[in-house]
Amino acid sequence: MDGFGAAAALRAEDPAAFACLTTTPVTFGYEDESTVLRATGPMIALDPRGRIRQVRVNGRSLLPVHLPAAEAAAFYAAYRCFAALIARPDGTVTTRLSPGDCVIVDNTRILHGRAAFTDRGGGHDNTRRHLQGCYADLDGLESALAVAARGLRPGQARSGQARSGPAQSGQARSGPAQSGQARAGQARP
Repeated sequence: MDGFGAAAALRAEDPAAFACLTTTPVTFGYEDESTVLRATGPMIALDPRGRIRQVRVNGRSLLPVHLPAAEAAAFYAAYRCFAALIARPDGTVTTRLSPGDCVIVDNTRILHGRAAFTDRGGGHDNTRRHLQGCYADLDGLESALAVAARGLRPGQARSGQARSGPAQSGQARSGPAQSGQARAGQARP
């Protein structure tokens, strides 16, 4: 889904909802023992000339807004309007990846995810599906700095605590951005 296109459609169809989502700062966050991801800003960021420059959408990492009741109600109404627009099938592109395929996505523009499937172990060498995410953005740096502020190295659990989660089970470590829904964003949280 082209997040910029969806935001432009929202601007045309519901200018008040668009204005709300471009001016209301919201926080996206995820935290575990070795990761701290947090970003605050409007869901739709504009440049000084009013052009759309970034879209952040991720229901799994959107933290509750702390606003007066009327402003919170307006924000959530605008968010529902944008979510309904994003859910329209006419803006969705679906493709099936084959072993070795690589997809590169601009997480500040493209809203992406993965559809459910039944794993039959039928790969060319009878292996199961493996999807590796790689992200190049400031979130990783900010996470490493936040973990270092705790006195830990990235990936290191506190003394006496076992590290848990997907990384231990043989899967790629995942947070909200890697969990199958559009990135916090963004795309960025």
